[in-house]
Amino acid sequence: MRINEIKKHIRQSTPSDWVCDSNRESYTYKEDANIRIERQSGESFRGEKWAECYPNSNANSVIYTVYYGNSFIEERTLVDVDGGRATLPLPAIDTNSVSRDDYHFASLVDESGTLDQYMKRSRLIVE
Repeated sequence: MRINEIKKHIRQSTPSDWVCDSNRESYTYKEDANIRIERQSGESFRGEKWAECYPNSNANSVIYTVYYGNSFIEERTLVDVDGGRATLPLPAIDTNSVSRDDYHFASLVDESGTLDQYMKRSRLIVE
C-alpha cells in the first residue's frame, strides 16, 4: 500500500474504525491491522494561552506516530491540556486556527470525548 493511500484511509476513518489499547497507548485500524497509531509523551508545553487557560495549567506535547506494519508513515504532535483531561491539535503559529486535517486526527485519538468542549474553551477554531 502506498503512503498516500494509508493517509487517505486515516482521513476517511472515524473513531469507531479504530481499536484502542489504552495500556499500550496505541490504536489499530479495524479495516487493516497493519495501520496503527502509537502515542508517546513529549515535553512540557509552555507559553501558549490556549493551552494554559485551565485550572490545571500543565500542558505537555504528545507525539503520535503512524505506522504501516513496521514502516514509519508520519508523525503528529498534539498537546495534552488541563493536566491530561484533553488532547488538542496545534493551531497555526500566532493564530487560533486548526487545520481540518489536524482536528480530524485529534478526534481519532480522543478517548475521553472532550475534544470539542476543550476546543471551545481554548477558543480554537477549525479552518
